[in-house]
Amino acid sequence: TGAVDHRDIPKYLGAMDVAVAPFRSIEGFYFSPIKLFEYMAAGKCIVASRLGQIEAVIGDGEEGLLCGADDVDALATAIQSAQSDAELRKRLGAAARRRVETQFTWARAATETEEIVAGAIGGGPPEPGSARTCAATDKGAR
Repeated sequence: TGAVDHRDIPKYLGAMDVAVAPFRSIEGFYFSPIKLFEYMAAGKCIVASRLGQIEAVIGDGEEGLLCGADDVDALATAIQSAQSDAELRKRLGAAARRRVETQFTWARAATETEEIVAGAIGGGPPEPGSARTCAATDKGAR
């Protein structure tokens, strides 16, 4: 489809049965998994390349189906498996949604960043309810 206006993304995601994120094997591959997070938040079954950071986000057979980078046959097989099994799509999509809601939130990222910075400057993690934790609450992160 090419570039899509961010306001149209929910419409496109809603039309998908299977969200596919295939990538080629590239030395030093780094991938920002924003696309995967969007697919996960939409509760979509994901088929993606087992490459770089993708495997840290999507568990094969848990939140999606992973196949080797550059393996066109495995990619086609995974897409067919997902497309032909509505129960599999539903289970993987629901698990992906749960994972993104619990492990990949802005509040969690803020808390982890705060802990890293506190450790680097010699302070311990902030006390729950302190001013330092206000920004890391779900309410504060919205």
